[in-house]
Amino acid sequence: MKKYVFLVFVNILLFHFSTLAKNGSTPSGDTNYSIHKIPSELLKNANAVIRMDYTYFELKSKKKATVTRKYAITILNSKGDKHAQFREGYNDFRKIKSIKGFIYDKDGKQIKKIKKKEINDVSAVSGGH
Repeated sequence: MKKYVFLVFVNILLFHFSTLAKNGSTPSGDTNYSIHKIPSELLKNANAVIRMDYTYFELKSKKKATVTRKYAITILNSKGDKHAQFREGYNDFRKIKSIKGFIYDKDGKQIKKIKKKEINDVSAVSGGH
């Protein structure tokens, strides 16, 4: 079995556009996702490592709020593949306005941008539409 490393970076925007991280960096300012930046004690017996998980909530008015979530996960092997999936619920009151995703190689270089056609909208309940 091939060993591989890639990073899934997803930026989720709920309700409507927000101006989180104007310069495109993470909340901490670190955009280097190289596997070499992960402390060795976190790699031992790990299948995936959460590099960042940030949620920003902004109350716009009594009836409107924006939630922006950014997270980055490094997948270390095939057992960590389940972490490469994005799931977010929505309904009439909670809408998803934007989803962005990127894949990076082991050196932290972006190798792919997730395309809109690669995102599937699947019902959370059987028999749903």
